[in-house]
Amino acid sequence: MARNVILNLPPAQENTYFNPYSKKHRKSHDCIQYFDQDKLATCIGCQKILIAGELVFDNNYSTVADFQKKKIKVLVQIAEALKVPGWLIWYKCGNDRDVYSVKVKQVSPTFKPGWNELPTQLTWDEWEQYLEHIQQLHYDDCTNKPFFRYMVRKKPFKRQHNYEKLFHNGH
Repeated sequence: MARNVILNLPPAQENTYFNPYSKKHRKSHDCIQYFDQDKLATCIGCQKILIAGELVFDNNYSTVADFQKKKIKVLVQIAEALKVPGWLIWYKCGNDRDVYSVKVKQVSPTFKPGWNELPTQLTWDEWEQYLEHIQQLHYDDCTNKPFFRYMVRKKPFKRQHNYEKLFHNGH
């Protein structure tokens, strides 16, 4: 978010959305940069980073120009350095502040067709399925499979059976 927007919010609203470090840094001069990395999805077993993401509140964006406002250079550098997919994630909330949908655009390792197309709109459940898929793809390389299995079996959830298939396929 632009520095001038943050610094001009009413104090009550500013305190709701920005942590003290972020506020202090953004009040500093313009010659020190700050990038707040929002999302690193990690393996539930070994904690390896699986994706890097930047979260953006969706202010009813509808045109390509709206989405082009978000800069991606730092996110791409992070994702490429970590050798993981990089995603921009615009999220929508209800009045209860619960996220119900996202719009996503992968920016690394590929950014085709780039800004020429709108992001993909997904329900929260569809995005959750992608995150589960990434976890499951990683399972063969997980260095802490016992803890991975423990976390899967700890508490029932909607698509738990997809993880259980991993455990019974000779892994």
